[in-house]
Amino acid sequence: MPAVGEHGRPEHLSDDSFLYARCAVVVAGRSAFASVLDNPANFARFTTAEAAHAESILDVASDAYQEKTGRDWDHVEEYDYETGSNEELW
Repeated sequence: MPAVGEHGRPEHLSDDSFLYARCAVVVAGRSAFASVLDNPANFARFTTAEAAHAESILDVASDAYQEKTGRDWDHVEEYDYETGSNEELW
């Protein structure tokens, strides 16, 4: 398993790549998410360049709101999704 740095991020991943890999785990579904929680080594398969495609899930709520209402999404989350932004819970 690769060396792990701050926030549990594999050292070879940038903060953005780590975010995209986390998105890829979520996109892969409940069983993938559970397998990574059960064994963090399973996370490695989500750290490929293709993981960046999963970033689009970060905009699902705002895109759906805008499509449904025709208005801009004006919601600020309590916690930012960026790697390490919630220092208390990282």
